[in-house]
Amino acid sequence: MYTVVVVVCVCVRVWMCVYERASVSRYRDVVSVVLSKSKITVEERRMLRGFRRTFGISDQEHIGILKEFDWSEDQYEDGEKPDTSVELDEELAILQSPSGFGIIKLRREDKMNEQKENVFSRVNTRFYETMSKAQANYRIKEVWVIVNRNIKETFEDKKSEFKSQGKDINEIYAFHGSTRESIMAIANTNFFRPDELPQVDDKPTPKVKNKGKGAGKGKSSKAGGSKKTKGKKKNKVEVLDDGFFGKGIYFSLYSDYALWYSEERQSDQILLCKLVRGNSYQCSGRMDGAGQHDGADCHYSPKGNEIILFDPAQVVPRYIITFEVKDAEEREQEG
Repeated sequence: MYTVVVVVCVCVRVWMCVYERASVSRYRDVVSVVLSKSKITVEERRMLRGFRRTFGISDQEHIGILKEFDWSEDQYEDGEKPDTSVELDEELAILQSPSGFGIIKLRREDKMNEQKENVFSRVNTRFYETMSKAQANYRIKEVWVIVNRNIKETFEDKKSEFKSQGKDINEIYAFHGSTRESIMAIANTNFFRPDELPQVDDKPTPKVKNKGKGAGKGKSSKAGGSKKTKGKKKNKVEVLDDGFFGKGIYFSLYSDYALWYSEERQSDQILLCKLVRGNSYQCSGRMDGAGQHDGADCHYSPKGNEIILFDPAQVVPRYIITFEVKDAEEREQEG
């Protein structure tokens, strides 16, 4: 009889633990939906309080779930979480407009308010600090701030997905070089998915005129950095290779590395993008045209010069940098 009672008690405790975990999980799912727009109404807070009472969600569990979604108790009670991704007041009007798309142009010679000066200065600093040398050979003329509601919301959804899977959601910034036409197309609709691009045969790589330390090896554009030009019927896509470290969308933490790809295409612009990596894989060597490594959401090239993504939802094209250039030496290209 004693054994039966013990077994029953254990079973009840197990059931209660399972029930509590399921209740917390359901509450987390509801909170995720409610907080997805960075605002919460009085009615929504009242609904969540009722849910907590019904399913026995403790204050500690509630606060812990808020923290999972980067909300503080004060923000929850105030009903709004400030959008730190918005840097300029003009962005809010664009995000709320029917199209949700616009570009705010910051020109060096123009008089700028404090907000714009801060943005220009941050981009300028990142551009020069990530350059191995020859900083004096470049001058930033303009910084264009890209505002794209659809891309922004897709990116936030991907971050939430990664967070629920326990993946890395820390944001980083990286450069991408291409033609002016491609950069503007990317600003409008983001990058193509790599599986939407055609496969290409091996082609001889172009030669670089000014070789030296960091001179490019004449490597052609990666799949993710394909050239896009608008035609009368549809965008023309030119893929120059299938990608040395996987068929993906290529970025670099170093501005001079990305500059090479722009200058080879007679372009005076590069993109500075916001990325979320998820699980990373460090390539040990070339893996031309390969898909993503099992369990990885991004690849790093062997020397870490390039970051390769496979889903444009992990990218927000944030700034277009227009530069002037004299003779310069680029960071050594891999491959």
